[in-house]
Amino acid sequence: MLQRAKDGFPHGAWVGYTGTPRFDGITTREIFGNLLHAYTIREAIADRNVLGFKVDFNTTLSEDVLKSQYLPQFYQREHPDWTMEKINYKIDHLSREDMDDTVNSGVYDDNEDHVKLVVDDIIKKWRNRSVNGRYSALLTTHVGGRKASSPMAMKYFDEFQRRNAEADADHQLKVAVTFSQDNSNGENMLGTNTGLHRAMMAYNQLFGTTFGDDNVRGYTEDVVSRLNRTVSNDPADYLDIVIVIDQLLTGFDAPHLNTLYVDRTLQGANLIQAYSRTNRIQDMQHKPYGRIVNYRWPAQAEKLMNDALKIYADPHSADVPIDLPGVIDVSDNGKDTGVVAPTFEETKESTIKVLEQLADLTDEYQQIPRGTAEQQQAFQLLKQYNHQIALLKQDDRYDYDNPDALLAEIGISEDQEVRLTATIANELEDKLKPIGGNDGSVVYSDFKLEMEHVNEVEVDYDYLEELIAQFLNETNAGETDAADKSYQRINDLADQLDDRQYGKQIKRMTSDVHNNQLASGLVKSYPVKADDVKGILDEHNKRSRRAAIVEFRTKWGLVDAEGVRDWINSALDRHVVGNDDLNENNEVTNIITGGQKYYKADALDEDIRQLSKIKYRNELRNEFSKFADQINQEFKEPL
Repeated sequence: MLQRAKDGFPHGAWVGYTGTPRFDGITTREIFGNLLHAYTIREAIADRNVLGFKVDFNTTLSEDVLKSQYLPQFYQREHPDWTMEKINYKIDHLSREDMDDTVNSGVYDDNEDHVKLVVDDIIKKWRNRSVNGRYSALLTTHVGGRKASSPMAMKYFDEFQRRNAEADADHQLKVAVTFSQDNSNGENMLGTNTGLHRAMMAYNQLFGTTFGDDNVRGYTEDVVSRLNRTVSNDPADYLDIVIVIDQLLTGFDAPHLNTLYVDRTLQGANLIQAYSRTNRIQDMQHKPYGRIVNYRWPAQAEKLMNDALKIYADPHSADVPIDLPGVIDVSDNGKDTGVVAPTFEETKESTIKVLEQLADLTDEYQQIPRGTAEQQQAFQLLKQYNHQIALLKQDDRYDYDNPDALLAEIGISEDQEVRLTATIANELEDKLKPIGGNDGSVVYSDFKLEMEHVNEVEVDYDYLEELIAQFLNETNAGETDAADKSYQRINDLADQLDDRQYGKQIKRMTSDVHNNQLASGLVKSYPVKADDVKGILDEHNKRSRRAAIVEFRTKWGLVDAEGVRDWINSALDRHVVGNDDLNENNEVTNIITGGQKYYKADALDEDIRQLSKIKYRNELRNEFSKFADQINQEFKEPL
């Protein structure tokens, strides 16, 4: 077809694009000519256009079983004249690659015990690999020997259905299977199409759909939308796992897919294409890499991956595949490319080093550094720590039921971890927000630290309000030591709240109490009860907001300007952080016009009084925009 097109346009210029050039048979070079430019997966990962991979090489046939059961039988069958002594000697001197070579595909294909072990591994490790169900997965299987693969896919589907029937509703996985209808009139057609029909009927029952044999394409499209979580905003509509043979392994972008389970052999371009279903960027913290879990021939699977990376991760091999000494070492799992994620042990060691630096900078996690440079360094280290903890928690070896084990391994206590990821992180973020600007420096206000906790923190709001009431009563009674302890505990808990605004609201109010600056009349009577605390916080928040607005008006000479108070309140009450909505009803224009009459005499700030009217107008507009964002970020309730 290409040649006919070239014949039709003899003077045309032809440019070919491919993500996976072919080197066997009719090559990409033969079709399109010499390479013009290469942009490889390694460069795409470095540019943060796609993710790297975390790859596991598992097998349901352990080395112990291989040596004690499978291999003796294999060599007795292949070499009936060998003695057991000779067989055992042979087995003892086999590499893992040699062992893999002896394992026939029939050991895995259509083996119900193998299927059960794979499903058991997926279910046991689901929380880690899916990040608490945040992401979905593909499971691909393929049977060799020109046999139909659909029965194997259905074995997996049936095993998941059996396990779901045994599990409570909270631990059931929503699973679908999809493969092509068979219209060949061959011996496999009936079995393949019957299995697909049965899968669609189960799907219809699960999601209330009505797909049948006459609309397999519509069924597949619906499966894709539920796998990629675009069907709706309701998690109940999403699939957890889709079982496939060859469908969806190429040309399918799914940012909410993070894991590929592989029960087959993949190699070359097909391996890169299939792996790449998992590495689309969605959230670099919760999805730091695409996860691949292999279940057959681990040594062979690892070698095939490294062979593929030799070709597709290096620009020099985009034209002609070559060996790349020092670029990818097969014994090192291809990590030199930057394509494959570090191991659990390597990540743990780097986390320990980061924590050592953070402990030095924060006086053993007690306070943020004083100097700006040290604060910036601590902030960057916290980002590294955050990323590494996300990696560790998604590893199979992390135990959600025993998080203290990981804390002990990385050398930090539960209390220290809570203080680091709550108090220290929040204080650094608040301190560095104003830093950065047009000089090319980092703008820290662009960053939001969404911290990873090894111990998941849940704050009891009722207990927190009881503690605040207790603190108010202790302060009123002059019980200084007890009040100081309550104050510290309240601050620690407030830093752990997911609602940062509410946490800051609590800390503002309790700080005023601790410093004897609480406005009179705010607490109507003592002793304060827990039920009174919400009202006290709300009233303090409103007063603090009003005080901040008055301070801004005083600074810019807007106190006596007629109508300015109402225009400011109107603009702030409507404003959404980051939106250009402050002057929708000419409020900002009116504020500036009113201020220009009085700022030379009334502005508290001397520098503002010295501004020309044009500069006053421009600077007030810019500062009011910043102030509006600050007010809405700091204070939870409008006036």
